[in-house]
Amino acid sequence: MQNRPYKLSKHSILVALRLLATAIITAFIGAVLNFFYRKFFDPEAYAAEPNVIRAIFSYALTIPFILFALIILGLPTSYLLRRFSLENWLIYALFGAALGVGFLYAVLSYLTPFGIVAGAIYGSICAIIWFALSRKF
Repeated sequence: MQNRPYKLSKHSILVALRLLATAIITAFIGAVLNFFYRKFFDPEAYAAEPNVIRAIFSYALTIPFILFALIILGLPTSYLLRRFSLENWLIYALFGAALGVGFLYAVLSYLTPFGIVAGAIYGSICAIIWFALSRKF
């Protein structure tokens, strides 16, 4: 019989908390990056409305999408990477970027160059945070 350090119910709760923490941290980093992008590269959009409202809106809007992508794409990919012993920062970042672009394309069905870059950045950040929060269960 396999010796597990946690019961299945406790393990499920820990995975759910890790999913939520990954989504919250990724959304926060994405909102900060979006703020800096608008400030330095899109000054008209930066001056259009209050920055705090835009930051809160972009933060709250991305959390459900990140959670959905993590559950549908991230968990199976993480399992496969662990199964084939390919767990390292670079592999997670590359797979995260590819899955981020693929997920954004599936949701929007068209992508501009900015959308491709945004999907890759969000996917990479999310995958790296997921890997950083990993623990041996």
